[in-house]
Amino acid sequence: MKKYYLFVILITLVSRHLYAQINDGSLPLSWNLKLANKYKEVHLPPPNRQELYKQDEQELGGPYRFGIEQPVEITLEDFEQKQIEKGKLYQLAIISKGSTSLNVNFQRFVIQPGTQMWVYDPSNSYKLGGFTWRNVNKHQNFATLPLPVDHIIIEVFEPLNNIGSSEIIISGIVTGYRPLLSEKAGFGQSGACNVNINCEIATGWENERQAVVMLLTANNTRKCTGTLINNTAQDGTPYILTAKHCNTATNAIFMFNYQSLDCSIVDGPTNQVLQGCEIMSENAFSDFTLLKLDQNPLPDFNPFFAGWSRSNTPSPMSYCIHHPSGDIKKFSVDSNAVVSSGYVNQPDSLNNHWKVIDWDVGTTEAGSSGSPLFNAQHQITGQLHGGYAACNNNLSDYYGRFDVSWQYGNTPNTRLKEWLDPNNTDSISMPGMYFSTPFYNRDIKINQIIEPDAVICDSILSPRISIISWGSDTVSSITIQYGLGQELNEYTWTGNLVFLQQAIIQFPAIHVPSPTNYLFTVNVVAVNSMPDENHGNDSLNRAFERVVGNPFILQFTTDAYPQENSISIIDENGNQTFSAISFQPNQINEYNLCFRPACYKVTLTDSFGDGICCQYGQGMFILREKNGDYVAKFHLFTDTITFKFCTPIQYFTQELFKVYPNPAVETSTILINPDIQNDVLEFSVYDLNGKSIYQENISGAYFRTLNLLGLPGGIYILMLRNETTGKIWKEKLIVLN
Repeated sequence: MKKYYLFVILITLVSRHLYAQINDGSLPLSWNLKLANKYKEVHLPPPNRQELYKQDEQELGGPYRFGIEQPVEITLEDFEQKQIEKGKLYQLAIISKGSTSLNVNFQRFVIQPGTQMWVYDPSNSYKLGGFTWRNVNKHQNFATLPLPVDHIIIEVFEPLNNIGSSEIIISGIVTGYRPLLSEKAGFGQSGACNVNINCEIATGWENERQAVVMLLTANNTRKCTGTLINNTAQDGTPYILTAKHCNTATNAIFMFNYQSLDCSIVDGPTNQVLQGCEIMSENAFSDFTLLKLDQNPLPDFNPFFAGWSRSNTPSPMSYCIHHPSGDIKKFSVDSNAVVSSGYVNQPDSLNNHWKVIDWDVGTTEAGSSGSPLFNAQHQITGQLHGGYAACNNNLSDYYGRFDVSWQYGNTPNTRLKEWLDPNNTDSISMPGMYFSTPFYNRDIKINQIIEPDAVICDSILSPRISIISWGSDTVSSITIQYGLGQELNEYTWTGNLVFLQQAIIQFPAIHVPSPTNYLFTVNVVAVNSMPDENHGNDSLNRAFERVVGNPFILQFTTDAYPQENSISIIDENGNQTFSAISFQPNQINEYNLCFRPACYKVTLTDSFGDGICCQYGQGMFILREKNGDYVAKFHLFTDTITFKFCTPIQYFTQELFKVYPNPAVETSTILINPDIQNDVLEFSVYDLNGKSIYQENISGAYFRTLNLLGLPGGIYILMLRNETTGKIWKEKLIVLN
């Protein structure tokens, strides 16, 4: 955004073992091969920090830089070449001692199916790739995200049938002289008045939220905001509308869904990224650029293609979704009608912009440039050019008018009309729509491990997972490995799945032998008896602990405003054992919980202070023991409700059961050792004279509640006989009736 105190700022998002760009999730082959650590090396001088700092000071208001590109010309012939059993391995080290980061620009990047490339540091702490033929774009160029190191290794593998087929030319190495996450940009750096897109005030804008993306250049030297936009053919062509002054290049990076999960200030995911685009049309008069992504957004991005209106009638209210200062996605609202005007000091008679008088909620900042201006019908009416708006003022912003961009220019490459109305329907407006396109033929994603939870009570585990088909082929069978540690079982699911259809898979039960820590693993082996084509989403694992404890069920039914609610359960030592946020409206959420013997504090909050019932729905909170006894059930409260409950505070050793409370009045409970719950058990109650008071055969339960009403006060003997093993255990119960 062309703010007059600050231009567009750089941001780079880096984490250990990066998977931000499209990749197959594989590890470099050399990591599992016993090869000599011998590489050809390219040494580059580190940036001259003091000189660059002086330049930056002289260019106050210009783009933030973290590094400079040093031109090189490197081909595969310059790599160390090693023949291995499966093909040929190429390795090259890039070293610039003292640089804060390194990233690589490729003038040419053309590889065949089966060929892979990785970029990593010598300690294997950071990795990019594997990059495959899926990363080859129509411009045949490429760029990697920066790694925060001064020494990287580029590794290329060609299988036997591809040797000599790759065309790779490295044209530049960007050497960093500042931290990648600067104090000027990034998560949490936007003004305090900005409002997260998932706050209550943005309810109803969930679709348009999915259309807005953050733009980064391949060199990460500046960024903007853009929007996926629909066309009259409604064919899912991945057009992005942004601002011309963003100067988007064909190797730009597009980050989807960089947003917090709820209204709290929590960093968003940075792994939903595409790279590469084509500039379809642009015009400085209304400051627009229309891009076409080189690849369709992956189904997991949940992409929405926003609607638009080319009406010249001013909207009575305005809305904007954007990435101010490279922060997580924000939402702004102006309750005044926009005004047709020129840009800032241009004559208003030009009427090439919509002027937002003053934001009532939020603002815009550097990084918001190119973001969409929506009318009350959720249609794009313009894109942000610039202005003076900020958190500490009531000044205006200016958006290039969509209706002007539609046909102001004389040719298709200077206007929107031909691209967004390919069938020449002359439509005044278009609604938004969801589109997803399969990227592979056979691609099953393990979406979630439903069971086990982080803590389980039972010795018998019945694992469940959810899967989704991302491939174009109809799926009739999936072969999956699952189990604990290295001991994996094989299971074949049969059914019928089409693109984007989901399924829940229940595996046969497995035995969890003793109370300790475990790792549950699940892997897709084959789809329709053939290999899955995308290995990056084939595996999941979950660490869990089997404990001696008590199973509970928590049910939380939301009302129409679930973003106001949160649930927290902490133990008596202050450790959080359960928390939940980000619910959906009017939905029943059920959680299977396992609590160790202890006392716990439960807190349910409503940030608006009106509880979960009854004006806006039929919300309800229920916590009960698995076999049915309620701990709590309520719906009426204001902002917070808190209560405590305790499970039995005795651990099992060799006992078959425990009884609590003891002494007891009216009722008491026997807690059965989980290791024998599925054995054939006989439970009896005797008085001190040996007279049988009660007898029952029980199996499969972890507790029994005894009704003591009518029993005279005194001492009674409880006996549990394990018919499976023949073992007997007795316990005294004192009744105080």
